[in-house]
Amino acid sequence: MTGSMGRRTVLLGAGALAAPAVLAQELPVLRVTHFGGPYNALTSVIAEPFAAARLGRVVYETENSVTALTKLQAQREAPPFDIVMLSRGFTGRVGGAGFLSPLDPARSDLVDGAIAPRNWGAAMLIDGIDIMYDRTKVTTPIESWLDLWRPDLRGLVTMPSASLPVYFVVMQIARALGGDPTQPAAIDAAFAKLREIKPNIRTFYSDPVQGSQMIERGEVAAAIQFAGRIAPVMRGNPNIVRASPREGVVGAPYDLCLVNNGRNREAAIAYIDFCLAEPQQSALAARLLVAPSHRRATVPEAAQNFLVPLDKVWFPDEEFAASRAAEWSRRWQREVQS
Repeated sequence: MTGSMGRRTVLLGAGALAAPAVLAQELPVLRVTHFGGPYNALTSVIAEPFAAARLGRVVYETENSVTALTKLQAQREAPPFDIVMLSRGFTGRVGGAGFLSPLDPARSDLVDGAIAPRNWGAAMLIDGIDIMYDRTKVTTPIESWLDLWRPDLRGLVTMPSASLPVYFVVMQIARALGGDPTQPAAIDAAFAKLREIKPNIRTFYSDPVQGSQMIERGEVAAAIQFAGRIAPVMRGNPNIVRASPREGVVGAPYDLCLVNNGRNREAAIAYIDFCLAEPQQSALAARLLVAPSHRRATVPEAAQNFLVPLDKVWFPDEEFAASRAAEWSRRWQREVQS
């Protein structure tokens, strides 16, 4: 894929990373959110070298997209963060509500789809919704999303419950059936197909951790799961593999978003540019086993098999999905899960 715009940094251009030589205690303090767990690695991969470059001192707070939005709503005039990390499904909602400043989208060094709609954020990493399966239990490889309906998988599949972002799965099945996921007829067909999978479902998990644990314990043979969560399971058990079906893997970017009225806007801009630079992108992908958004990021050969293949990733219309997510969750609960 090739970009159509000139090579520039996200907001400021080539000088965005320049900083005066100041003492550590004089560095601007940035308040940045991340999702916790494996993302605690951001301290060593990003925050420490960022401070060593005299760009700023980063204070991380663990927030998911929902809790970050809640706190921004409560403190609109004096926001508690300078940068928030949001899943793409939330980025447009938070930006549209007036909490974010748009970014300059002119980044030919990022893969297509890395910049969020309306420029509300830029993907630090690109996750996806894939299938993992245990090849000691599934002797015929899973090559299509529709293979989850096979008779040999009866009672051996786990998938998300309605409390999770199931719109990803609905749109993926609509696409697997050859439909346009933004058209009502295709969504109706997807739900009709999903109703037929019930005999194959062992359980619907309410926490993605449960999905991974069930396949690790041998309770299921296949699971729909985030690619970033599939990778550590694969690393721990060589019999667990990803399917990356031929109909594609729906992309789930994790965006860095600039908060309106933040205390240290210039340092926040520098932080986003720093995270999106090739050295940091390579380090993040190797450490977290999630696909980088930089075109030229390099990952050690031993880690490449754990990353979602970007040539399989497609990006849904997130604004459309956000407008239908609540309705589809209720429908999932009523038609698929019950």
